[in-house]
Amino acid sequence: RERITVPALGLHNLHNGAAAAAMTHAAGIDPDTIARGLTTFTGVAGRMQLVPTPGGLRVVNDCYNANPSSMGAALRAVAGFGHDCRRVAILGDMLELGAGAKSFHRQIGALVAGLGYDLLVVTGELGREIGAGAREAGMAADQIRPCSSPVEIADYLYHLLITGRLGEGDWLLIKGSRGMRMEKALRELQNRFDPSRQEL
Repeated sequence: RERITVPALGLHNLHNGAAAAAMTHAAGIDPDTIARGLTTFTGVAGRMQLVPTPGGLRVVNDCYNANPSSMGAALRAVAGFGHDCRRVAILGDMLELGAGAKSFHRQIGALVAGLGYDLLVVTGELGREIGAGAREAGMAADQIRPCSSPVEIADYLYHLLITGRLGEGDWLLIKGSRGMRMEKALRELQNRFDPSRQEL
């Protein structure tokens, strides 16, 4: 037994680490090597990546891809971060889900409401279904903001930051399927503060 810290956000990543440890142990890898591997884990850009932003807003960039399981895991993770802070979910379509797509998106909206997020920003054709699911689950209409593009998302977030409605210690999750290019919203937001920044 050894107590270690895995440098990855979210309980689901601890489950992944435990599974990796079990498989490598079964393959005959010694425990010290397994522990060293877990403690030196390096994540993939866009997967539960903590991104610093101006004003101390804490952004979790999980734009690499999305499905109902990973979207739920990310939402639950960020819902548990911080104390006495605001939490914002910026969510785009989960693509290629077939006939159940609308239902899956409404379930995600209900989860956002149930987890107590302060603000939900949605984009995409199916993003509207996320908003509808959140409203049906009791989230107030003024807590849900539909946006037509990543640029509009960035403009809205910039307004919240410069007016003090979001700031230091608050948490923001941004997630959607790869085809939604949700990282553009984050890049556009950073460019509002520093136009000379290189692309993510």
